[in-house]
Amino acid sequence: MRKAEAIKRIGAKNWNAFEKFMAGQTVGIYPDGSPDYYSCDVENFLHKKATGKELFFD
Repeated sequence: MRKAEAIKRIGAKNWNAFEKFMAGQTVGIYPDGSPDYYSCDVENFLHKKATGKELFFD
């Protein structure tokens, strides 16, 4: 998903925390060079934010 869609899912105030969470993670790349955030990573971030535990660690 594109950055705007990820922000819509996680909330703009959580973007910096999400970027920190994503450090070292793999993302896809769209043809225009922008990152393609995987929905499973967004869901994992949201789950960790809500429960304190990740759904999975990769």
